[in-house]
Amino acid sequence: LGSVRLQSLSTRWRSLRRWLALGGDTGSLESLEGRIFLDAVAWTGSAGDNLWHTPGNWSNSAVPTIVDDVSINVPASNPTIVFNGSSGSRAVRSLNMAEAFSIQGGTLQVATTAMFTTTISMSGGTIRGGSLTLQVPSTLDGGTLDGVTINGDFRIVGNNAVTVVN
Repeated sequence: LGSVRLQSLSTRWRSLRRWLALGGDTGSLESLEGRIFLDAVAWTGSAGDNLWHTPGNWSNSAVPTIVDDVSINVPASNPTIVFNGSSGSRAVRSLNMAEAFSIQGGTLQVATTAMFTTTISMSGGTIRGGSLTLQVPSTLDGGTLDGVTINGDFRIVGNNAVTVVN
């Protein structure tokens, strides 16, 4: 069925090009606005260091950006993904995390939603924006939550400062 649909579109495109080449009226054609296609980026862990900021750990060999929907789920190896000061300031469109996540520094901005089905431990850094859903209790031992909506439980532990900004 898929190949039949592709042939049909290809045939239509050839017909349209032929029609235009023969002087067909373009007055009834309308151009489309520019489009941005969001990318799905998955964690592969291929670099072997479990660091967010290492390009070789991602399916597209580049650290995710604000236009990316990020998925981290590698049950065979169960890594703890580390986001630290070397990660700097990073932004993603959305995040679906099924592996342990340790935020030790830097800033992670989430444009829309983040779903965590495993623990987050935060000892520094900042999570900015978005809606975080925590399906299991997670721990805060420092860091900043800036403009974040949290659905779930964060336990505050240790003696480090935890800052919450609306």
